Amino acid sequence: MCIRDRGITSQRLVDYDEKQRNMNDTLDTRLEEIRNDPDLKNSDKKKRMFTLKQKFSSTKIADAKVSTSADHNPVAKVMESTSARREEIALAKEHRERDKARAFKRRAVNNALLTQRTSRGQPVLANQVQFLLNKLEQEKWAEKAAAKKKKNE
Repeated sequence: MCIRDRGITSQRLVDYDEKQRNMNDTLDTRLEEIRNDPDLKNSDKKKRMFTLKQKFSSTKIADAKVSTSADHNPVAKVMESTSARREEIALAKEHRERDKARAFKRRAVNNALLTQRTSRGQPVLANQVQFLLNKLEQEKWAEKAAAKKKKNE
């Protein structure tokens, strides 16, 4: 760029042009990564692209540190953290669905017991008493577990 314009050949200008090309390539790759990120909304993409362009335009080429290694790529780090977050979300969703199915099954069993009727159409009191007893026992166990946990802290 400087060399072609003025017809001057010097190592410093060659290095300067090399840095400028590397910065432009880096900017292009980062912008492309932002454009292709499926997790970002369009408004977030525009904001990130604007701040990235602003950062690159304010950086002097002579002061720019050109990194060629992938270790210093902040977008790759973000992608790794988002993929880890996705895995956590999928695992949490799986747990929620399992708990939901378990609760649905428990409710169906309780409902079947509580809706049983005698031959004369009256509710079976033994089932209702057993249901209430189980509920009290669960509360008792929950209180014991909470007290034990509080004691251990």
